[in-house]
Amino acid sequence: MATLDPSRTAIELTEEELGVATMLFATPDHPALEDPERRETVGALERAGIAADGRVGGYPSALLAVVAEPKLTLIVERFVTERTVLERAWSTELHAVWAAAAGDGAIELTPVEPTLLPWAIARAVGLGPRASAPLDTRISLPSSALDQAYEELAVGHREAAESVLEQRAELDAPERRAFLDLLRDRRSSWRASSRWRDEEHGEQVSEVAVIDGGRSGLWLREYDEDAIDPTVRLTPIPPSVAWKRIVALMPAPARAGEGAGTDS
Repeated sequence: MATLDPSRTAIELTEEELGVATMLFATPDHPALEDPERRETVGALERAGIAADGRVGGYPSALLAVVAEPKLTLIVERFVTERTVLERAWSTELHAVWAAAAGDGAIELTPVEPTLLPWAIARAVGLGPRASAPLDTRISLPSSALDQAYEELAVGHREAAESVLEQRAELDAPERRAFLDLLRDRRSSWRASSRWRDEEHGEQVSEVAVIDGGRSGLWLREYDEDAIDPTVRLTPIPPSVAWKRIVALMPAPARAGEGAGTDS
């Protein structure tokens, strides 16, 4: 259910309420708002104080103005065991809004300074000091081989997992051990992507994906999505490189603090 938190200038909404609230702000006379279910949602927004007399007002209007017409859209996905945590952000040159999962399917919208968006992403994915990876070379293997090895390792069959890698991936013994240790120690995997429109080059898209291996270090994850069985490339990186890749998600004028990362 929609709620306000004036102490934090925050609003909490379901996905459906967010969609209706954004439509109500941008086009309050839109015929789709006459749909009975949407009218019911508008009523919930009015009871929560987000809207009044069919219009969005107060600080929710400032948040929804950014959501309705962003110059930059960010999506941050964190994969933990069998669960995916999704967070988003929208930004203009002057204002930004962060959307975090609040439980029970709710989303909490809070304002954030646009220049602090890289820090918000780093916090969301838990970026911080990590041990160095046991290898300093890239590991490449078919995506299906990765999945098969992971399934074997998940049920305690490390020898079977190593056999999969030996047969299906061109990895030597140290690389196989390092890769299986990475899967064993994995804290999470995360992917952050951005989309914005450049006046000169049109729509721009950027992405970074990382496996956080805890004591096995951080590994940049890259692959070719168009292939039937894409090759996954894993490159060990220090936290400072992950930070720079996060900063690179921003349009060039908004990039700040590129040297703020640490090799720890």
